[in-house]
Amino acid sequence: MSVEIYPVSKVYVACPANIATGGPELLHQFCYHLRKDLKINAFMYYYDFTKYKDRFNTPVHPEYQMYENPYVIKIPKEEDNDENILIVPEIQSGLKLLLNFKKNRKGIWFLSVDNYYLSKLTKFDYFIPRAINKLSKILVKKPLLNFDITSHECLHKLIQKYDYKTDSLLKLANFYMTNSYRGLDWFKDLRPLYYLPDYYVNIRFIEESCKLDFKNKKNIVTYNPKKVICLQEKLLNLQKILHLYL
Repeated sequence: MSVEIYPVSKVYVACPANIATGGPELLHQFCYHLRKDLKINAFMYYYDFTKYKDRFNTPVHPEYQMYENPYVIKIPKEEDNDENILIVPEIQSGLKLLLNFKKNRKGIWFLSVDNYYLSKLTKFDYFIPRAINKLSKILVKKPLLNFDITSHECLHKLIQKYDYKTDSLLKLANFYMTNSYRGLDWFKDLRPLYYLPDYYVNIRFIEESCKLDFKNKKNIVTYNPKKVICLQEKLLNLQKILHLYL
């Protein structure tokens, strides 16, 4: 099974306005290659721009102007038809966009398994524990709750609390995509589910790395503490073990 593209089809790739992280980077690359390589009439659909239009002149973050993707900040009602496709990221702000379209074919791209759950954090999950810890630090000089949204424990609690199989927003989609084999396994009950991996690292990072002096390189492992939480814990545990034998 595949997603059919008609000659008159338009593909709208939803992305929060003026945000620069790995997920939005991939969304911009996707739109770029749809246009350049497949000659598909694709557009970036920047949502939530009206909230910040007083701060920004354009919804396009400077990091992504290089892609020169055409964009809209609102999809006209007449574009809500079964010839066109809307693709949204897996975060809650993206999934809620699906409620506004009835006829468009709709796809969800799981750019991260973790972010699907972390974006479900409510005020009760996040702000109240933080407020309690701030007050506790004032009164007893230490946090009362062990709360860290990047921890494996926090993610595990969210996974137990939110079962994706019962998510009404996910059921609004016609198809699903994931950029990892982990996502293919995790969301295997969603059908049809396609594998669409990352493209490439932004050329800016490569250019910056070329300026480094590798003669003084040290054996240091770097990682993003907000990603691959279980790997982070394994690295830290391995570091402790190695220190015992060094």
